[in-house]
Amino acid sequence: MQPSAFIIITGLSGSGKGTFLRALEDRGFN
Repeated sequence: MQPSAFIIITGLSGSGKGTFLRALEDRGFN
């Protein structure tokens, strides 16, 4: 995982994390 992505995850709220995780699944990371 890219450091910038980690910063985004830690910086967002719970709903933001959900959106980010959904984006990861959309790209096939999960």
